[in-house]
Formats: sequence, C-alpha cells, structure tokens
Amino acid sequence: MLEKLTDRVYVLPYEEGITKPALGLIVGNKYSLVVDGGHSENHAKEFLSEVYKLNAPSPKYLTITHWHWDHVAGGDTMNLTNIINQKTQKNLKDVDDLINKNEELTVDKLGKVMYNTASNLKEQVEDGLKILNGDIIFKEQVELNLGEVSCIIENVGGDHSTDSNIIYVEDEKFMFLGDGIYRDLSKEHKCYHIEVMKPLIEKIMKYDTEYYLTAHKPIYTKEAMKAHFDSLIEIGEFVDSRTDLRNLTLEYGEKKGRQTTAEERFLIGSFVNGNKNKK
Repeated sequence: MLEKLTDRVYVLPYEEGITKPALGLIVGNKYSLVVDGGHSENHAKEFLSEVYKLNAPSPKYLTITHWHWDHVAGGDTMNLTNIINQKTQKNLKDVDDLINKNEELTVDKLGKVMYNTASNLKEQVEDGLKILNGDIIFKEQVELNLGEVSCIIENVGGDHSTDSNIIYVEDEKFMFLGDGIYRDLSKEHKCYHIEVMKPLIEKIMKYDTEYYLTAHKPIYTKEAMKAHFDSLIEIGEFVDSRTDLRNLTLEYGEKKGRQTTAEERFLIGSFVNGNKNKK
C-alpha cells in the first residue's frame, strides 16, 4: 500500500531482500509526478492501482532516478510523459540495441551493471515489455511545476551511476535520492571514492531538505542524513589512498576509542575497495 510521507509525497515502499525499489508520487494541484518505473510491469501496475485510489490528479509525468533495470522496467507500462537525462537516454538506447541484436549477453563483454540490466530487461522484453524512451530529455537540471508544487530534477552523478538524479520537492523539503548515494557495483570490488563522494554530497546538501528517501532503505531525517554524510567523508578521508583493511579498521577504532561498528567497517571496506580497483 502507498504510504503518505508528507502532504504531497507518497511512496510504495521498497521490499526487503529483493530488488524492488521504492516508487514515489509527488502530487500537485494540476498534475502528479511518478518517481521511478519499477522492476517489472506488475510492479508498475501495483503502484498505479494504489495511486488511482487517491483523491488526487492522475499522474502525468514519470522521472527516472537512473537507468538500472529495477528502476526502469515498468516505466513504459505507465504510459506517462517520461522525463530523463541525456545519460539515462543513452544508456537505455544502448541496452535496447543490445537486446535487439539478439546476441549472447556476457559479463566479460558488458561489465556487471550493463549485463545485469540488459539480461533482466531482455527476459521481460521477450514477454512483451518495451524499453523506456525519453519524451523530455535534459542535460543537467529541469524544473517542473505540478500546480502549487515545484520539483527540481538534477543529474548529480555519484559512484553508483553517473546518470543518477535527485528529485527535490521544494514545498515539502523532501528529496528522492534513488540509488545515488550507494556504491559503485560495476567494478571488481564494490566501492566508494572520496573524490566522487564529496562533490556529490555538496550537490545534495545545497537544498533545504528535511527528509530524504533512497530506493532501498527507510527514510532519513535531515539529522540522520547529515550524520551519514559526515561519516562517509570522515572515513573516506581517513582511508585516503590506503588498502590495508585490517590495519585501517584497527586504527579507526583506536581513533574513536572503541570498537568500530558494522557500518564503519562497511564504509572503510568500500573506500579500500575503491583504491584496490585503481591498481
């Protein structure tokens, strides 16, 4: 069921343990905007069936946080005006071309992320799904007035995918982040890079936001997100260019005067992986 997060923002929550991201709805007085297309036609239909129960303007627009399969597969099914950035458009065109060539898809040839998206979408295309195509295509940023509700869609990039967008609902001080603050999954070792993370955080934090929603985790308050970002930057700068995970973990615990937490070990390992991938 849809959850009402603010007066104008609703979400169909992510599901734990499967690749089924949260889908969002931003309700204006004239139009509504859908955030992300879901991991399948059924996911999209499940979402829309809940949306149409609301006493709200029907969705007119769909925007995509990034091109990975679980965020786009159901998009064409929604039959809305699609707003995507140039990078997403190119990535989806590349996926569509791969599927139409009917060649064998391999990880070695395509890389982890392209293979994962292409193979998952190919299976659904064989069942009749169409790959999402952009109607309104922007480069860096687009602003949308839904009727007394203003939204900014900005391509902020990040480790997870260079085409990642944030969707900021100015009147609600609410931000959709998709997978934008997650790790790079395309490399041998899943990773963060401090030189990528710092400018990403700057882009996100320039907005006056009270609540943040990522695609696969519960909602963050302003305070919780700042604490998470502070930890990311502190640990990224602490790791610097080093790769000795064991010593780094012990040293960070000594610095804090306690044992490192599971989250701190995860972040240390992710920045270490980024350094390993460079070598």
